[in-house]
Amino acid sequence: MNSPYLYVGDALREGRPGLTYEPAASMQSHLRTSPRLLLGPVPRSFGQWHYGDRQAPAVGLYRIDDLTLQADRVLIQDGRTLCIEQNGIHPQSIEQANTSRSSERTARIEEEVVLLCGPAYQMYGHWLVDFLPRLHVLTHLGLDLGSLTYLLPHNVMPFSRRWLTLLGIGDHQIRSYDTVTETCRIGRALIPTAFRGNGRASPLLAAAAQAFKTTIIGTPSLPRTRDLFVSRRQWGNTSRSMVNADLAERRLQSIGFEIVFPEDLPIDDQIRLFAQARIIVGEYGSGLHNSIFCGQGSFVVNFRGTEGHPGFLQSGLCEALGQDVGYVFCETASMGGEQRFSVAEEDLALLQSLLGDGTLRDAR
Repeated sequence: MNSPYLYVGDALREGRPGLTYEPAASMQSHLRTSPRLLLGPVPRSFGQWHYGDRQAPAVGLYRIDDLTLQADRVLIQDGRTLCIEQNGIHPQSIEQANTSRSSERTARIEEEVVLLCGPAYQMYGHWLVDFLPRLHVLTHLGLDLGSLTYLLPHNVMPFSRRWLTLLGIGDHQIRSYDTVTETCRIGRALIPTAFRGNGRASPLLAAAAQAFKTTIIGTPSLPRTRDLFVSRRQWGNTSRSMVNADLAERRLQSIGFEIVFPEDLPIDDQIRLFAQARIIVGEYGSGLHNSIFCGQGSFVVNFRGTEGHPGFLQSGLCEALGQDVGYVFCETASMGGEQRFSVAEEDLALLQSLLGDGTLRDAR
């Protein structure tokens, strides 16, 4: 019995009708750049996690005719459910998306539409690195963002809408659908791929980030002189938290770091802020992913727990953008499904010393 799932790579090799792919950047395979700084209890499997991830993915655009869309990621063509792993669309995530659906209506969309679909579209960090760069695939391949139509989930977050507005995409270009109650039947869907696979990112990300900066804030010559501590203190309940983050903030503030809360700033001000950054330090996560707007040679230092796979997407982002990265691993404990970690006093003191005496302040 045939599987209900069909991977798009297999579909292309089979010459499946109504499905094409246009490349924007080729896959690259090479050893990952080493971190500039490692402190704390480095996990035993660090080498396997970090250096075993060798492929920066290819990037491109799928055009799929006569497509049915359910939830935020269930793509069905001629009875087969399509998997685009690079976009987080694989059998496990598809099954998760299907569990809460109760389709009641069918929307027929005859015109060509762009789908920015896949899991985690409501999370700012994922939008920043997994969804937003896909728009650059379109412009890179010669398409005009201002002349396309976009199909978005009804509950897309306000920050996503704001990004689209800043990039010149008007409300009249956006169609929305209810991910729970509606099924969409689409004449032709344009699906650009994500710029990262696992923890590696395509070098095309640098051009995408620069294009976004130029479109939104122009091309001013901004001096890179600011050292930032990106605080998560206002985030409240999270799946992971650094319990002595206040101590880290005070120590770094004493040597000239600014404490910043990116979520309090309009998007254009966030871009200007990070474009001026020389060093950014903070807990691993969405806030630090704003490093895509930092300049080449900037330095990003992550506080990170040790339990489970620590995640090295930040390394991939920095490598693609020509930036340095460092990790301060912290003692970790899981409590009630949350990961809590604390930086050791001696490691924080050493980091303060290295940053304070200029050893790590100089851009490469």
